Amino acid sequence: LPQLAVGDIVADQYEIKGCIAHGGLGWVYLAFDKNVNDRPVVPKGLVHSGDAEAQAIAMAERQFLAEVTHPGIVKIYNFVEHADK
Repeated sequence: LPQLAVGDIVADQYEIKGCIAHGGLGWVYLAFDKNVNDRPVVPKGLVHSGDAEAQAIAMAERQFLAEVTHPGIVKIYNFVEHADK
């Protein structure tokens, strides 16, 4: 099951509206950025946030996506850590 629920606030900024997908490493959510006029954002959370390999993969993905500019690839606006429930 997703670790975040509707109404949860991540990093005092992102209000979770629901889970929209999941994959091998984690869950993908729809949220609104409370600091930017409720702009829709798509946060991703790791299934096993304490897993060093999962963290390394997430970091590599973050670095790659931060450097890529393409209309078909998501743009990273921010990277935050959120305590597990």
